[in-house]
Amino acid sequence: MYSDEEKIVILNILKDKDFDIKNSVIKYNEEYRHDVKEKLQRQTIYEWLEKDTNFKKANDTNRRDLIKEAEGAHRLLRKGLPVCDDEGILIGWIEKPDRAANEFFLKTHDPENYNIPERHDLSSKDGTMTPPAIEFVKFKNE
Repeated sequence: MYSDEEKIVILNILKDKDFDIKNSVIKYNEEYRHDVKEKLQRQTIYEWLEKDTNFKKANDTNRRDLIKEAEGAHRLLRKGLPVCDDEGILIGWIEKPDRAANEFFLKTHDPENYNIPERHDLSSKDGTMTPPAIEFVKFKNE
């Protein structure tokens, strides 16, 4: 049985580890349960997320905060990094960093808002890129 204080520690580790439950459990066990035989299990966190409304609400709040942080970083990365002179006047831009990792985070942690477009298979049944034959239907009044 874990106290509310222990659950708060676990929530903070989850946030620090970008909600990677496996690595959060490892860190918690190494730092807080190293001298105890019974270790925290991943399944325990899944059960709390399903059954403990306070734990789920706190986790959802942490997740939303992290998504907002990632959105802010994403906005900056889209524009690149400005270079200003000593007077604060824009003189150019530093090469735009690769933003793929940030986009991946947003797509996997907030799929409703950062949806991955559906892929459509355009190949024919034989696996080539030749489009399938189109059948023309003649209507009665033609």
